[in-house]
Amino acid sequence: MATQLVKDLTKPEETLLDIISRDKDKELTEILEEIRQQQLNHIDEDLLSKVKDTIVSVCDSLKSTDGESELQGLKRTLYQLCLGVKKAKDTYPD
Repeated sequence: MATQLVKDLTKPEETLLDIISRDKDKELTEILEEIRQQQLNHIDEDLLSKVKDTIVSVCDSLKSTDGESELQGLKRTLYQLCLGVKKAKDTYPD
């Protein structure tokens, strides 16, 4: 069964971006829990688990000497984007 995101049309996109931008210093688990509690979108637990796995894998690879060697697909792409931000801004994205 494919997971599908459903946009909540009751909240303007600007409001959602404001909510996201206020939460820069939160841990990943806190952010995922807020997503579970707020009904911004109808997201199932499987999708949230995949998001967490992707972010944790990429963060671990950024700290590792092996880097992207074991990453594939979206994880590798996200890793490369993080490296690009590091090169351009001398810091990893939050």
